[in-house]
Amino acid sequence: ARNLGRAYLLQFCRNGFFNTDPHPGNLAVDDAVPGGRLIFYDFGQACSLNRSQQQGILRAMESIIHLDSKACVHAFKEMGVLKDGADPTKLEQMVSENFASGRVRSRASRVSSAPQHASTVTEQDAAQSSAKMMKFFQIPAEY
Repeated sequence: ARNLGRAYLLQFCRNGFFNTDPHPGNLAVDDAVPGGRLIFYDFGQACSLNRSQQQGILRAMESIIHLDSKACVHAFKEMGVLKDGADPTKLEQMVSENFASGRVRSRASRVSSAPQHASTVTEQDAAQSSAKMMKFFQIPAEY
C-alpha cells in the first residue's frame, strides 16, 4: 500500500501523468526486490495533469494533514474540481465539520488531537454530509 501511494504521488505530482485504472489485472508486485517493486502493466486508461492540478493535489493533502479547511477548499479550486458558483464559505464550513468529526484526519492529527475530537458521526450522517458536499464538485473533462 505504501509503495502504491508513493507511486501515485510521483505520477500525480512529478510526472503529471497517471494510470486511471489500477486493479489487480494492471498491477503486480515483484517480491524478489526487497520491499517489493510495483509493476504497472497497462496504461490504456491514463490521464495528464496540468501544473495547477498537480499543485492542487499536493496542497489538498497538506491541508488535510494540517486540518486547514480554507486551504483545502483553495486546493480544490486550484485542481479545477469545484463547479462554477460553488459557495466557498459553505464548502469550507462543511470541510471543517468533516475534520472536526474525526472522519477525515491525518495520522499526525489523530495523535495530536485525539482526545479533543471524539467522533459521534453515524454512517447515515456522513452519507448526508457527503451528498451535500458533492453538489459543489465536478470532474473536469480533461481529467
